[in-house]
Amino acid sequence: MMVGWRYRGTFPCLWSGDLDCNELEEKDAEVKLASKTYTDSVRGAKPSNIQVGDIVLLAQSKKSKVDPTCSAERYTVIAREGTNVVVMSKAGIQYARNMREVKKAPETYKSNDSCLSRNLRQRNVIKRPKRFDDQFVYRVFW
Repeated sequence: MMVGWRYRGTFPCLWSGDLDCNELEEKDAEVKLASKTYTDSVRGAKPSNIQVGDIVLLAQSKKSKVDPTCSAERYTVIAREGTNVVVMSKAGIQYARNMREVKKAPETYKSNDSCLSRNLRQRNVIKRPKRFDDQFVYRVFW
C-alpha cells in the first residue's frame, strides 16, 4: 500500500490479487496444530477413554476431609461431544457434565468359587530363610 507492504488485515477487498487465502488457512492450521501438540505435551494431556455406553461415577463436592470424591451411584453415558458428557441415572434422570467431573467406574466382580480359591500359603507352610538355620529361638518368658 503506502510503503510497498502487502495489507493482510481483515478487509479482503484491500488484499492484492497475489495473496492466496487457502495458503494462509493451511499455514494457520499448521501453526495451531504445532501449538496444540506442544501445549498437550507440556501439560501431560491424554485422550479420554470414556465412550457412549460406559458406566461412570460423577464427582461431588467434598464437605469434609473424609467425604468421597465421587458419588456411589453409577451412571450410563448416553452422549458425548468434545468435553461435554450427558449421563443418565438408573431412575432416568439426565445430567450434563464436563469430562473432568466424570470418572470411569471400576468393574464389579461377581463372587465365583474360582475367584475365591486363590493359592495363598498358610502361615504354617512359610519357612524361615536358610541363613537362620543355625540360630535358635529361646523363650525366656512364657
